[in-house]
Amino acid sequence: MSAWRALFALSGLTIAAVLLLQALDTRTAALRRDIADRDTQAALRSLLPPALSGPSLQWWPFDDADPGNPAWRLVHRDTDAVMAVIVTASAQGYSGDIVLQVAVDREGRLLGSRLQRHHETPAYAGDLTARWQADPNVDQLTGATITARAITAALDAAQQQALQRLRVAGGTPR
Repeated sequence: MSAWRALFALSGLTIAAVLLLQALDTRTAALRRDIADRDTQAALRSLLPPALSGPSLQWWPFDDADPGNPAWRLVHRDTDAVMAVIVTASAQGYSGDIVLQVAVDREGRLLGSRLQRHHETPAYAGDLTARWQADPNVDQLTGATITARAITAALDAAQQQALQRLRVAGGTPR
Protein backbone atom coordinates (compact mmCIF):
# COMPACT_ATOMS: atom_id res chain seq x y z
CA MET A 1 0.00 0.00 0.00
CA SER A 2 2.80 2.45 0.79
CA ALA A 3 4.33 1.77 -2.64
CA TRP A 4 1.11 3.04 -4.21
CA ARG A 5 1.23 6.20 -2.10
CA ALA A 6 4.85 6.82 -3.06
CA LEU A 7 4.00 6.31 -6.75
CA PHE A 8 1.02 8.67 -6.43
CA ALA A 9 3.17 11.33 -4.71
CA LEU A 10 5.88 10.96 -7.34
CA SER A 11 3.30 11.35 -10.12
CA GLY A 12 2.01 14.52 -8.48
CA LEU A 13 5.51 15.96 -8.23
CA THR A 14 6.18 15.11 -11.87
CA ILE A 15 3.00 16.88 -13.00
CA ALA A 16 3.86 19.92 -10.89
CA ALA A 17 7.38 20.04 -12.36
CA VAL A 18 6.03 19.82 -15.93
CA LEU A 19 3.55 22.64 -15.28
CA LEU A 20 6.28 24.79 -13.73
CA LEU A 21 8.58 24.23 -16.73
CA GLN A 22 5.77 25.12 -19.15
CA ALA A 23 5.10 28.34 -17.24
CA LEU A 24 8.79 29.25 -17.30
CA ASP A 25 9.02 28.51 -21.01
CA THR A 26 6.02 30.75 -21.71
CA ARG A 27 7.57 33.62 -19.75
CA THR A 28 10.98 33.27 -21.39
CA ALA A 29 9.54 32.86 -24.93
CA ALA A 30 8.56 36.54 -25.01
CA LEU A 31 12.05 37.51 -23.86
CA ARG A 32 13.63 35.33 -26.55
CA ARG A 33 11.40 36.94 -29.20
CA ASP A 34 12.37 40.43 -27.98
CA ILE A 35 16.07 39.59 -28.19
CA ALA A 36 15.64 38.10 -31.68
CA ASP A 37 13.68 41.20 -32.80
CA ARG A 38 16.39 43.50 -31.43
CA ASP A 39 19.08 41.49 -33.24
CA THR A 40 17.08 41.60 -36.47
CA GLN A 41 16.55 45.37 -36.14
CA ALA A 42 20.28 45.92 -35.57
CA ALA A 43 21.17 43.78 -38.59
CA LEU A 44 18.71 45.68 -40.78
CA ARG A 45 19.97 49.08 -39.57
CA SER A 46 23.56 48.07 -40.36
CA LEU A 47 22.67 48.04 -44.07
CA LEU A 48 21.51 51.65 -44.12
CA PRO A 49 23.13 55.06 -44.01
CA PRO A 50 22.66 57.01 -40.75
CA ALA A 51 20.10 59.31 -42.41
CA LEU A 52 17.70 56.38 -42.58
CA SER A 53 17.59 55.66 -38.89
CA GLY A 54 15.77 57.19 -36.00
CA PRO A 55 12.63 56.92 -33.93
CA SER A 56 10.34 58.12 -36.73
CA LEU A 57 11.15 55.04 -38.83
CA GLN A 58 10.06 51.48 -38.19
CA TRP A 59 10.60 48.11 -39.85
CA TRP A 60 7.74 45.96 -41.07
CA PRO A 61 8.07 42.52 -42.64
CA PHE A 62 6.24 41.88 -45.89
CA ASP A 63 3.31 39.61 -45.11
CA ASP A 64 3.84 37.42 -48.16
CA ALA A 65 7.58 36.91 -47.65
CA ASP A 66 8.88 33.38 -47.61
CA PRO A 67 10.17 32.58 -44.08
CA GLY A 68 13.41 31.32 -45.61
CA ASN A 69 13.73 34.51 -47.67
CA PRO A 70 12.51 37.41 -45.51
CA ALA A 71 11.83 40.85 -46.92
CA TRP A 72 11.41 44.04 -44.91
CA ARG A 73 10.23 47.59 -45.55
CA LEU A 74 11.28 50.69 -43.65
CA VAL A 75 8.23 52.88 -43.09
CA HIS A 76 8.00 56.45 -41.81
CA ARG A 77 5.69 56.39 -38.76
CA ASP A 78 3.97 59.70 -39.52
CA THR A 79 3.45 59.44 -43.28
CA ASP A 80 3.47 55.64 -43.85
CA ALA A 81 5.86 56.32 -46.74
CA VAL A 82 8.13 53.41 -47.63
CA MET A 83 11.69 54.68 -47.27
CA ALA A 84 13.65 51.51 -48.13
CA VAL A 85 13.29 47.79 -48.72
CA ILE A 86 15.63 45.02 -47.62
CA VAL A 87 15.54 41.70 -49.43
CA THR A 88 17.56 38.51 -49.46
CA ALA A 89 18.88 37.02 -52.70
CA SER A 90 21.27 34.27 -53.65
CA ALA A 91 23.30 33.04 -56.59
CA GLN A 92 25.44 29.99 -57.24
CA GLY A 93 29.10 30.69 -56.48
CA TYR A 94 32.17 28.53 -57.02
CA SER A 95 31.63 26.48 -53.83
CA GLY A 96 27.87 26.81 -53.30
CA ASP A 97 25.21 29.43 -52.80
CA ILE A 98 26.15 33.00 -51.94
CA VAL A 99 23.37 34.66 -49.97
CA LEU A 100 23.22 38.44 -49.65
CA GLN A 101 20.91 40.77 -47.80
CA VAL A 102 20.54 44.00 -49.78
CA ALA A 103 18.98 47.38 -48.96
CA VAL A 104 17.42 49.50 -51.72
CA ASP A 105 15.98 52.99 -51.20
CA ARG A 106 12.64 54.11 -52.59
CA GLU A 107 14.38 55.52 -55.67
CA GLY A 108 15.76 52.06 -56.49
CA ARG A 109 19.36 52.83 -55.45
CA LEU A 110 21.41 50.16 -53.69
CA LEU A 111 22.17 51.38 -50.15
CA GLY A 112 24.12 48.51 -48.69
CA SER A 113 24.62 44.79 -48.62
CA ARG A 114 25.69 42.13 -46.19
CA LEU A 115 27.07 38.72 -47.01
CA GLN A 116 24.86 36.37 -45.01
CA ARG A 117 26.12 32.96 -46.02
CA HIS A 118 28.65 31.52 -48.45
CA HIS A 119 31.14 28.70 -48.89
CA GLU A 120 33.65 30.66 -50.96
CA THR A 121 37.24 31.38 -50.02
CA PRO A 122 36.66 33.94 -47.22
CA ALA A 123 39.22 36.42 -48.52
CA TYR A 124 37.60 36.54 -51.97
CA ALA A 125 33.99 36.89 -50.88
CA GLY A 126 34.75 39.37 -48.10
CA ASP A 127 37.14 41.40 -50.25
CA LEU A 128 34.69 41.62 -53.13
CA THR A 129 31.84 42.68 -50.86
CA ALA A 130 34.04 45.35 -49.25
CA ARG A 131 35.13 46.59 -52.69
CA TRP A 132 31.51 46.75 -53.84
CA GLN A 133 30.65 48.90 -50.81
CA ALA A 134 33.40 51.33 -51.85
CA ASP A 135 32.62 51.18 -55.59
CA PRO A 136 29.35 49.57 -56.79
CA ASN A 137 30.80 49.30 -60.31
CA VAL A 138 33.33 46.62 -59.31
CA ASP A 139 32.74 43.64 -61.56
CA GLN A 140 35.66 41.35 -61.02
CA LEU A 141 38.34 40.27 -58.61
CA THR A 142 41.40 38.49 -59.95
CA GLY A 143 41.29 34.83 -58.99
CA ALA A 144 37.63 34.88 -58.02
CA THR A 145 35.75 35.34 -61.30
CA ILE A 146 32.96 32.90 -60.45
CA THR A 147 32.54 34.38 -56.96
CA ALA A 148 32.51 37.93 -58.37
CA ARG A 149 29.90 37.00 -60.98
CA ALA A 150 27.77 35.24 -58.37
CA ILE A 151 27.83 38.24 -56.03
CA THR A 152 27.00 40.56 -58.93
CA ALA A 153 24.14 38.23 -59.96
CA ALA A 154 22.82 38.13 -56.38
CA LEU A 155 23.00 41.94 -56.18
CA ASP A 156 21.12 42.27 -59.48
CA ALA A 157 18.49 39.74 -58.38
CA ALA A 158 18.08 41.51 -55.04
CA GLN A 159 17.70 44.90 -56.70
CA GLN A 160 15.03 43.55 -59.06
CA GLN A 161 13.22 41.87 -56.17
CA ALA A 162 13.40 45.10 -54.15
CA LEU A 163 12.07 47.17 -57.06
CA GLN A 164 9.11 44.80 -57.33
CA ARG A 165 8.52 45.05 -53.58
CA LEU A 166 8.69 48.87 -53.79
CA ARG A 167 6.06 48.92 -56.53
CA VAL A 168 3.78 46.73 -54.42
CA ALA A 169 4.46 48.69 -51.20
CA GLY A 170 3.82 52.07 -52.79
CA GLY A 171 7.41 53.24 -53.20
CA THR A 172 8.36 55.10 -56.36
CA PRO A 173 11.25 53.32 -58.07
CA ARG A 174 12.38 54.74 -61.37
